[in-house]
Amino acid sequence: MTFWNQAFRPDLNARSEEAKQFYAKVEFAYTLANFIAAIMFLIGSAMAFWPSTGTVSTWMFIFGSIVFAIKPTLNAWREWKLFQMGDASKLADDLESS
Repeated sequence: MTFWNQAFRPDLNARSEEAKQFYAKVEFAYTLANFIAAIMFLIGSAMAFWPSTGTVSTWMFIFGSIVFAIKPTLNAWREWKLFQMGDASKLADDLESS
């Protein structure tokens, strides 16, 4: 099975205990990134009301945006690692046939 045939398929994430634990850890990091970015945007929005905190507000938005950009990176990394945790013999066959 190729990467594209099994990527982002929830039924394949539970194929082993190692895959389940890895999936849970990345899901936690994804949720944490959501929370951190949301807090940064909330604080940045409140600080934007005062000219004296305008620069800090802008930096909060930039850092929040960076954290939001981490989320799809986490998803792609998770799917690649789960693919690598798959059946090694099938992976070898897939690589030979491509």
